Amino acid sequence: MGVVLSAGAPMGERKNNLGTKGSATPPENHLRNHRVRFYVAFLIISLFGAVPCANAQQSPLDAVASDVAAAITKASRKHNLVPKVLVADFSEAKGDPTALGPDLAQQFFLSLQAHARNFTLADRDKYLRDLVADKLTPESYQSPDNMKCYALELNAAFIVTGELEDSPDKVVVGIKVTRMDEHKVIFAAPVSLDLTPAMRQLLNQEPPVFASADSVPSSVHIHGSDRVPEAGKKGYSMPTCVYCPNATFTDEAVREKRQGTLVVSVWVGADGLAHEVSVLRGLACGFNKQAVDAVRRWKFRPATGPDGQPADVIASVEVSFRLY
Repeated sequence: MGVVLSAGAPMGERKNNLGTKGSATPPENHLRNHRVRFYVAFLIISLFGAVPCANAQQSPLDAVASDVAAAITKASRKHNLVPKVLVADFSEAKGDPTALGPDLAQQFFLSLQAHARNFTLADRDKYLRDLVADKLTPESYQSPDNMKCYALELNAAFIVTGELEDSPDKVVVGIKVTRMDEHKVIFAAPVSLDLTPAMRQLLNQEPPVFASADSVPSSVHIHGSDRVPEAGKKGYSMPTCVYCPNATFTDEAVREKRQGTLVVSVWVGADGLAHEVSVLRGLACGFNKQAVDAVRRWKFRPATGPDGQPADVIASVEVSFRLY
């Protein structure tokens, strides 16, 4: 301990000691003293300097993600589960969907992933690919109930949804977590975010699922260069369905009590058969596949061309799913 004290002896004694042969502190001891003082100072700074970082304020989304993780863990522990959780794209409370909802959902997904301990996150990439493939209408895309069907397809036990309400300088996101098997909301809370310039820009863009969706042409190629004309135009009449069995409901749609109407494009041949069927405006919950499979079995009274003879045409057909 004496090596770090320099003020305990009178000035005269210190001068005498330094000036007396054989009593001066060796140079290596001075070096050792400096090292000890440096180490002690470094240790104090490390211990006390780390406190502000540990208490640094979480972002609003991250703070709610921590609470959501705790709620999911608690709900899972009661049922002895290690569940999968889907974070669906957030939607607008009013108006058309925007790119801000998916962006905030992705941020929340990453925050929740960092807090996940006793659960896993469903693959959002697959979920987004399914959204693009289903060609949902804006109304269907904005429906949290439709998103539950994607959770079921991904074997997710919980789904996280969010609803955005915009104001001039803030966005309030209502975060909700639903347990799928019981249709029970286990967590609900709003989170307020300052509206940044980047967020304002996203509010003026459409969601990536719509921008990425493949456009369906109004006509298709036959025999290389010939095109199938559109029904109801340029002298071509509309085909009439004469055998139209209803499409069947999927288990997911029945479980979620979903219904709706989608639109398919059908190449109806001069033989009255549906040669190609593709979705123009789709629905979730497996309705698209059921509709396409059903229409492929339909039989039509074929359209006629300008010469009055049966002709191949492309026609748009609505397929409705109704629970009675």
